[in-house]
Amino acid sequence: MRHRHVFAVLLMALFFSGVALTSVQGVENVTYDAGYVEWEMDMEQRLYVEGDDAETSVLQRERPDATLAFADVAPNTGLVPIFSLTSEPIVNTMVGTINMSAYFSAYLVPQAGFFQSTQCTSPANPLTPGDDFTTLVMTVSISGNQVYESVVTHTLDAIASNNPQNFSGEITMMDIDLSAGDTFSISLSAEHLCEGTLARIQWGGFETNAGGIIMTGKVYEPSASIRVDSSRRAHIEFLPTLP
Repeated sequence: MRHRHVFAVLLMALFFSGVALTSVQGVENVTYDAGYVEWEMDMEQRLYVEGDDAETSVLQRERPDATLAFADVAPNTGLVPIFSLTSEPIVNTMVGTINMSAYFSAYLVPQAGFFQSTQCTSPANPLTPGDDFTTLVMTVSISGNQVYESVVTHTLDAIASNNPQNFSGEITMMDIDLSAGDTFSISLSAEHLCEGTLARIQWGGFETNAGGIIMTGKVYEPSASIRVDSSRRAHIEFLPTLP
């Protein structure tokens, strides 16, 4: 019985050693042609809106901190401009085809003591006899030329800043050819039609509610080179070329 056990262990050892040898040989057999280049890059680029209020907010590449900013929009006051922000100039070119969208979030704030989350969604509510929608208009410009606009309309029923309603603009495909020094700008306006409430448009905070511009696509590529010095030592030089 003991001999059978030893024999079984030896068979398993031979099996796993064979698998290991096969894996090693598979790795060793991988070859690359001269000049082969492959980069793994994040295809999504974002510009976030962050600040304490509409006057101090900025459009930036850095992820926002936990600070939430907001602007309140009263009912039936027409389309209210909230801000227009411009990013810092890019430092490298951006060329390619991208999908662009913009997003912000909003929730309801009561104007009176009695308030229900269904105040704007209930057709029987005497305070809201007509259309009770909230509309956000988001536009994006590149160096002063408008390239994107989205009008998003929802009926608000969210009442908490940590669980707001998302207003995501439609995704638009476009070709871009930007040079160092070009800038991105985003403008936000809102209209609110639900009587007895305010629409609180917010940005900043964590990514879900931060607000800003989303661009998806390959718009840059790093570069690398290898040189050999007089002592026959190889040097690898890498240039990230991030926009």
